[in-house]
Amino acid sequence: MTTIFPPLSAWIKWIKTVMDKMDYISKIEEKLKDQSVYEQITKDPTKHIFDKIKVEADKLLALNKISLAQHYELIGIEDLPSVRGQPKLHKKDNPMRLITCSRNTITSPVSKFVFKVIKDLRSTVSGVVINTTKFVDEISKITLDKDERLASLDIKELFDNIPVTRAVDLVIQRLSESKKLDGLPLTKTDVKRLILVSLNNSYFSFNGKYYRQSKGLPMGNALSPLIADIFMDDYLKTHLKEGNIEKEIYRYVDDILIVTKMDEQCLNDYVEKCNKIPGRIRFTFEFEQNDQISFHDTTLKRKAEPNKVIIKVRWFRKSTAADRFLNFESAHGNSIKKNIVKNMVSRILQTSKEPSELREDLNKLKEMLLNSHYPSKEIDHLIKEACESSNITQKSSTPAKDMKFTMVLPYVKGIEVLKRKLEKLGIKLYFSYPNK
Repeated sequence: MTTIFPPLSAWIKWIKTVMDKMDYISKIEEKLKDQSVYEQITKDPTKHIFDKIKVEADKLLALNKISLAQHYELIGIEDLPSVRGQPKLHKKDNPMRLITCSRNTITSPVSKFVFKVIKDLRSTVSGVVINTTKFVDEISKITLDKDERLASLDIKELFDNIPVTRAVDLVIQRLSESKKLDGLPLTKTDVKRLILVSLNNSYFSFNGKYYRQSKGLPMGNALSPLIADIFMDDYLKTHLKEGNIEKEIYRYVDDILIVTKMDEQCLNDYVEKCNKIPGRIRFTFEFEQNDQISFHDTTLKRKAEPNKVIIKVRWFRKSTAADRFLNFESAHGNSIKKNIVKNMVSRILQTSKEPSELREDLNKLKEMLLNSHYPSKEIDHLIKEACESSNITQKSSTPAKDMKFTMVLPYVKGIEVLKRKLEKLGIKLYFSYPNK
């Protein structure tokens, strides 16, 4: 399914409740002034990037390592990425996180091609939180000693600070060890050159100007999340042994949960020591307060039981998070609105296990839905339906029906009837919405 990133004007409208247009632009341009990561260039870099990609594609085609169709695919897009800003609402002054809108742009065919080769390397990475359900299940089984505490580390500007050359070398090393290239026409050198041509040509435009990201991984490139995971997996295993006991380290993007015997001052000293390691990876930390700490979208609390200490889990939502969802009166399909409720209820059921906490969290969800103009009766019906559906799903092992085809159509009111009829034929219909 094709995703079209909206123009700058659309993103400005989307965040108008947070900041005005000039503030949005100035915050991004201020971020782009960081010459340790970005540099402004005077000339449109599209031809330069295209020529770099074509050299690699021509070489692989000449050696019969890719087909003519694959060659055309690798050089088939000449659109330059743009950049958008995502305000960090939970931090002081709402600093911007820059995201490169790379999908369906000049380097994305190369990234997709290489990703198919290296994607199975995710199995070599340990401790990454893939979904809430699995994390809650694993963390709930851990027992602690009385002198063990919970703490979290936050990696500052993770993607910007990962050394590309070192990270790519780790990818190639693991690729070689995994034997994933056996039977493929590509060599390690081929894969490395394709990764580097994608990552080292991180050019983009913003507000009529051209920029290049000179360091780190571009957030928005299809390769970046996996490469970041592989690099941090190696980094943590090398440098974080002292701070963590022999229990699993859990990491969700740039947030790390550890179990430690250190007190708060000792952990502070240890983090300062870690921040002196050569390189650009730097940490801040948070120590548990009142026996509990927040991680990802959960609150974790140590609870003493006879002969052991366990971790209780509850749904968590940041105080700075929006207190509403997609407006019920918006021109979106009913299935989208229902899925919002279903997914939120499912998340609460997965995390909040105590009956009193579960009721409290579902009431909080109802309040947020009321703020989004959902009718009260509709909310009660959807929450009840989601709870019943969750119970049925847990008890049933029947796999969902596979769809043979997918298609995308613009949403208009009443098109849900067509969606149901197509699904009976094994065709999954997705709706697209105009950028406003």
